[in-house]
Amino acid sequence: MAVKYTYSISGDTLNSKVASDRLTEEIQESVIITALDYIETNADVLDIWFKVAISAGDETVLDGLVAAHDGEPLEDVGNVRLVDQDLASIAQVDEQGRFKVVMDMEAAPHTISGTQHTGQLADSQIPSYITRDSELAIHTGDATIHFTEASIDKYTQAEVDSLIASASGTTDHSALNNLDYASSGHTGFASTVHNHTESDITDLDKYTQSEVDTISGSLQTNIDGKSDLGHQHTESDITDLDKYTQAEVDSLITSVSGSIITDHGELLGLLDDDHTQYLRVDGTRALTGTWSYGSASISGTGNFYGNGATLSGIAYIDGDDVYYYDTTRSKDLGVAVIEIGCGRNSNNTTNQYLRTFNGVPMNLTGIALPFNATLVGMSMSENLNNQTWTAQVGRNGVATVMDSLTITNAYENHAWDKDTDFNAGDRVQVYCSGTSIDYPQVSLFFRRRK
Repeated sequence: MAVKYTYSISGDTLNSKVASDRLTEEIQESVIITALDYIETNADVLDIWFKVAISAGDETVLDGLVAAHDGEPLEDVGNVRLVDQDLASIAQVDEQGRFKVVMDMEAAPHTISGTQHTGQLADSQIPSYITRDSELAIHTGDATIHFTEASIDKYTQAEVDSLIASASGTTDHSALNNLDYASSGHTGFASTVHNHTESDITDLDKYTQSEVDTISGSLQTNIDGKSDLGHQHTESDITDLDKYTQAEVDSLITSVSGSIITDHGELLGLLDDDHTQYLRVDGTRALTGTWSYGSASISGTGNFYGNGATLSGIAYIDGDDVYYYDTTRSKDLGVAVIEIGCGRNSNNTTNQYLRTFNGVPMNLTGIALPFNATLVGMSMSENLNNQTWTAQVGRNGVATVMDSLTITNAYENHAWDKDTDFNAGDRVQVYCSGTSIDYPQVSLFFRRRK
């Protein structure tokens, strides 16, 4: 099957051009033995086809032929010019191979006597730049004369095609005759199954068996100087042993100055704080990570304090109350909730302070707080669901409203997102801001503030 070898015309040839007729001749006249099939070009692509794949060596030769190819076409043998010594055209060969003289004869001096000349001039009388009949007959003496295809000693394309069509044989090497190594044409080759003797290998870099068997000279001396395989060494034989012997260790222990301390309490520097991975009992070293005490309990009679900002919602004890860090309000608040209730036993309450549990209006006394506290929630209700009013929370008889909650056409309203701080001793008061409110009731919810 034909095999293609591709090159770049602009990158691989000498003058970035290709003449297929000249490149064909160059390949056929080279040392490449594989038959050329044909050559084709397309834009910058040069494809050279061979009947079968060529060898690596032939491919190297082909690369060189392409690189040296100048791209000039072969001279057209159908348009031959005859020129004189000054390269002036004097004759042409027409398509039938006949010579036609196209020059003018020069009136040059000559040596023939007489005024008229008849007959045939001798060769010696003809100027040297004019070809003689004898030279034309044998085509010698004029390097510019080319031959027609009929006179060229090559097969024509038709002759080659005919020879190929009538040829017989095989393209399979294994099908050829006389392939065994001893047949004609394969002389000088050995069978793939053959033996060599030691004498055939002239550069064998080994001792022969006889050379090894003959032990003499320094080799024998070296062998005689070696110890028996079963010999033993004592410790004293090893001069560079990098170990203490048992006796040396015993001696070193015996010669240690001072007593060897076996009681930790006798060590020096016991009060040095050189174990920073441990907590100190005096509490002066803080934890650097989360401390998990598992399922164990922490007990004691003193207060257990913590930094609310870092406890993040974990309860802790401080004195007589339990606190936790309220992340919503960003402060430490007590766990217990304190409720203050107030209202009016009337269906026509208009812009009035509500009363406490004993019926006293809150503007007179109010409810005093025993500690710092934060209002965290409110709830309010009435008997109807078509009224609108506001419960306003104040303190200490001051008109300033500290917090509030409003009902709009409903029975009740509530809120648990309050965050209003009150101090210990403040008198809390609640005011009903509305007209003809039907039995208003209000509850306030406080938590102790740390």
